[in-house]
Amino acid sequence: MKDRNKTKDQLIDELAKLRRRIAKLEKSETERKEIDEALRESEKRYREMVEKAGIAILIDDKKGNIKYANKKAAELYGYSQEEMNDQSVKSLVHPDDFERVMKFHKARIQGKRVPSSYVFKNVKKDGTVRYFELITAPDKKEESVIGTRSYIKDVTEQRRAVEALREKEAFNFALFQYNPIETIVVDLEGRVVKPIWQRGSQEIECPMLEM
Repeated sequence: MKDRNKTKDQLIDELAKLRRRIAKLEKSETERKEIDEALRESEKRYREMVEKAGIAILIDDKKGNIKYANKKAAELYGYSQEEMNDQSVKSLVHPDDFERVMKFHKARIQGKRVPSSYVFKNVKKDGTVRYFELITAPDKKEESVIGTRSYIKDVTEQRRAVEALREKEAFNFALFQYNPIETIVVDLEGRVVKPIWQRGSQEIECPMLEM
């Protein structure tokens, strides 16, 4: 009844407003689709760039479960990219370093200051133990921390070289400390006065031998 009382001009005006509203909604929907498409394209380019970067990248959640691993990361651990989605910090990190790595991980999620780069032992799919160096940072969605994003490289050979050098230095030090060095003290006429053995900084007087 109310609509019947409206004039023809009023009805035409409402129809025009309705058409403008529909057009606005259609425009918004088109813009939304364009934005979604741009985001998908941007994500595609980002993933391609990540895959070609030549560095291993891992993204995990708050519990340390792997959410994404690029091809390089999968190769480091000996898994396929699909298999990496079933892995976690617990399955990848060697038991000797698991507690330390998880301690850093939990503290980072909580916003505490912890090392952003360190070396730890990892276990590959075939059981091989390797040393990896990690550079990590919180992974955020809007303002909330949802996990961590890590960049990893294999430093096993460098680590072994450093350990070998340390062992050599320790051996040389022990040799110097415990291997006697004989020192002969003579008088002005060239006669032996006192033979001395030196062990490190300690001098040990030896008994004179009859010639």
